[in-house]
Amino acid sequence: MKSTVAVTGLGSSDVTAPGIGVLRSLRAGPDPVAGRLIGLAYEPLEAGAFEPDLADEVYLLPFPSQGLGAFVGRLADIHRRSPLDVLIPNLDAEIPVIVKGIEELRRLGIRVFIPDARSLTLRSKDRLTTFAREHGIPTPETRLVPDEASLSEAVRDMDFPLLVKGVFYDAHLVGTVDEARGSLRHLTARWGYPAIVQEYLSGQEFDVCALGDGRGGLVGAVPITKLYLTDKGKAWAGVTVSEKELLRLTAEVVRHLSWRGPLEVEVLRAREDGRYYLIEINPRFPAWVYLCQAAGQNLPQALVKLALGREVTPMTDYEVGVRFIRSARDLIVKTEEFEAIHTRGEIIRREGVHG
Repeated sequence: MKSTVAVTGLGSSDVTAPGIGVLRSLRAGPDPVAGRLIGLAYEPLEAGAFEPDLADEVYLLPFPSQGLGAFVGRLADIHRRSPLDVLIPNLDAEIPVIVKGIEELRRLGIRVFIPDARSLTLRSKDRLTTFAREHGIPTPETRLVPDEASLSEAVRDMDFPLLVKGVFYDAHLVGTVDEARGSLRHLTARWGYPAIVQEYLSGQEFDVCALGDGRGGLVGAVPITKLYLTDKGKAWAGVTVSEKELLRLTAEVVRHLSWRGPLEVEVLRAREDGRYYLIEINPRFPAWVYLCQAAGQNLPQALVKLALGREVTPMTDYEVGVRFIRSARDLIVKTEEFEAIHTRGEIIRREGVHG
């Protein structure tokens, strides 16, 4: 029997969310594990809500900032109308809320496969330096900025340029204390405190999309190097690479964190010394996750199986040299769907090839 899977993160802009790639992966292959796909959006104009042949139903959710009660309550309402087997959250800000509400979701019968609170905290931007040093993993010097008054102290003995990073998203390269202060105000106005300042290293950027089994094992991992970056440093094009050190580092991260679920490991090979530096660990699939299934590892489908309690054989092989280039295109939106999501907060596609 096919499962019903709900997927968040349907936005597509200069910072593309992973949900569209996850939905495409769940549709891929001769025997997809999901039968019906539910798209969950926070804004009525998220592009993934209108992508053809992706989500069979789309519902609006309250923002996680509105609290656990509103978030889980809306999921419960959707679940009563269209029973959900698995939920795949794809935005950093959602994960802590869902971790807190995981027992309520289980009582509803909605399964998730995400890290626990301990793992989530250890990989957070403000704790990553401590975690990496404890396990001998090179990482850039990083300082916590709990408020604006702490900025000068944080950067006192650091060399510019530096990166100023928000607690969830966004990073600005700055060359002076004044620039750092301006970036700090901009980032914290959106994401709040704390923020961090981080040593800037130049070199080649890599990402690894991976899936941990929750017991320290690696279910699958596909590394890429970034071929083209947006002005926000996001990969707009990339290619799978054969880099054993990247896979070793990712396996080490997953083992030390006992990571459960998807993750994106961002790594930089420094031009100065040739070493691999751990930059970030993001607790969800990257936006380019659809490339993984093209390279031979359909990690979203494996995640659904794990969430349902099924055994999944670890995947070690993938095709090297598979490329992606992200595109921007205009979607033609049906009037009835546009009106439905704006007035009722939902799009129901009962008819169709996936119904």
